[in-house]
Amino acid sequence: PLPLIVWAGWARDRRASRVLMIGLPLACAVLFLLDPPWWTEPITGILRFFESNLTRGRTIPIPVQFLGIVYQTPNESLPWYNTLVWTVLVTPVGFLLLGLAGIILSLRQHKAEPLGLLILGNWGLLVALRALRHTPGHDGVRLFLPAFGVMALLIGMGARQVLDWFGPWAKIAVAAAVVEAIGSVLLLMPVPLSYYSPLVGGLPGATRLGMEPTYYWDGLSSEARRWLRDNTLPGQTIHFASFPTSWLYLRQTGELPRRLDPIDRGPPAWYVMQNRPGAWSRIDRQLAERSTPALVVSKFSVPLIWVFPYAAHADVEKELLKPAAQGLR
Repeated sequence: PLPLIVWAGWARDRRASRVLMIGLPLACAVLFLLDPPWWTEPITGILRFFESNLTRGRTIPIPVQFLGIVYQTPNESLPWYNTLVWTVLVTPVGFLLLGLAGIILSLRQHKAEPLGLLILGNWGLLVALRALRHTPGHDGVRLFLPAFGVMALLIGMGARQVLDWFGPWAKIAVAAAVVEAIGSVLLLMPVPLSYYSPLVGGLPGATRLGMEPTYYWDGLSSEARRWLRDNTLPGQTIHFASFPTSWLYLRQTGELPRRLDPIDRGPPAWYVMQNRPGAWSRIDRQLAERSTPALVVSKFSVPLIWVFPYAAHADVEKELLKPAAQGLR
């Protein structure tokens, strides 16, 4: 509500005061309703929320690769400009240009149409909050995703501005922006979360810039899961580089084999890792750079998932342990 309060104080008219009186309690109510854990513990739940998020560095620091450099967030901070770079990287080109036009409109007509400044202020606050020092920065844009909802309003304002600038021809430009956005996402299916703007060369270009191609294991496609089922013998297990609870669900529904390391007994047959370099262990990095996978899930020639024989993982682990063992002699 901070931009709303500042905007109402700046506007100093009856309409702004009315918006503040209605919007502030409405925003608090919506926040409460969208957080079910707060319903039964409204005070404890809120305190737990802040404690969890303000002590993330002591509990689960998460490494993030950004422009080729790995940061241990939130103990280390991403560059102050990271949210702006992310916005450019993942916004379709047409929408990005319309958003810039919306920013220009909101600044130029702030007296005639003060609502534009409120929209711009909300977008700016959301982008700035996630850019603060020692703020968790993992999972791409997920932690400031609401900023893109507000950006949609700026894009709408930008479309109106373009119509004022160029008249009927602007309709073609707006339609082209919509087609580009829909088409570029469809081309990424079934892994739309690996979308990067054509402005940077899409997924291959962003990977060359040192951005992480994937985060959420969404690259473990139905074909990859079927391959694991068909190529894992009874009694064997599968070892994943990380273990989200969704593996338990996929095992229960039969999408994954019944045995998963380390919760089930049996020798691991496969080691499965995703192309998220910031989270790689030394073994993962060696496997990605030197070993031959049994299966690769890729998009536009960029690997998203590798399935290695577990023997390859064991060999790399043994090789990395040799110097330490020799030093103890």
